[in-house]
Amino acid sequence: FGEKLYPEQRSVMHNINTSVEKMILEELLGGPSTPWLRPTLESGTKILNVSVNENVCYINVDSSFLNNSLEVKDYIPIYSIVNSLATQPSVNRVQISVNGSQDVMFRDTISLNTMFERNLDYVGGTEN
Repeated sequence: FGEKLYPEQRSVMHNINTSVEKMILEELLGGPSTPWLRPTLESGTKILNVSVNENVCYINVDSSFLNNSLEVKDYIPIYSIVNSLATQPSVNRVQISVNGSQDVMFRDTISLNTMFERNLDYVGGTEN
């Protein structure tokens, strides 16, 4: 359990003052609407900044991102972000920072000091 990502499509009203990338992150933080899917990110995580430059999406979140105690494999929260953002033509890679620092380990196993690229190995099929 908590080893695969499952896509969820949504229709949302886009506010011109919010980037599509930030809106995607806010939707992820809100959790899934499909009953059999589980959240990948702690809902209390604050998005401090999101920007895109030369096909890299830079995300800065607060330290509650590191307190992810959800019952999912270590890579699931990271790739829920990366794979979701990589659906945008403007994003090829994602850099995640916590309180402005990339020199951070997520769950003591994944260094955030790297550029993450979309990884479909973690995506599951459609099952109920």
